[in-house]
Amino acid sequence: MVRHAVRRDIVPDPDLETVPMRHTVFAFTLLLLPGLASAQHAYARPGATFDARVPTPRSVLGYEVGERFTPHHMVLRYFERVAQASPRVVLDTLGRTFEGREYVAAIVTSERNHARLAQIRADAMRLADPR
Repeated sequence: MVRHAVRRDIVPDPDLETVPMRHTVFAFTLLLLPGLASAQHAYARPGATFDARVPTPRSVLGYEVGERFTPHHMVLRYFERVAQASPRVVLDTLGRTFEGREYVAAIVTSERNHARLAQIRADAMRLADPR
């Protein structure tokens, strides 16, 4: 059996060539993270007023948004509490996920727009397909 030696100067090893690029991308990402984190905006503009009847995420979840993972049932619980507290929020069940979880949309608008939601949907459909 004849063995042929692979000459690295002629046939480059693909793994050796991609490692430096992965390290470069990783290092670049680490350098960007502090800037991206500091660019986060508050929930609302400074001086905004809030309806005291609408619960904060902390009051329902027990922690600030982003402090830890929030499971699906807790997200739904928060949306349900907000919808109960505010006439401007209506939950619409769109279906179920492949895991059987409820898939909802929170429709947030004025009470006047909620009263004419069917017309708004029809207008949006007409814009999407004007035939």
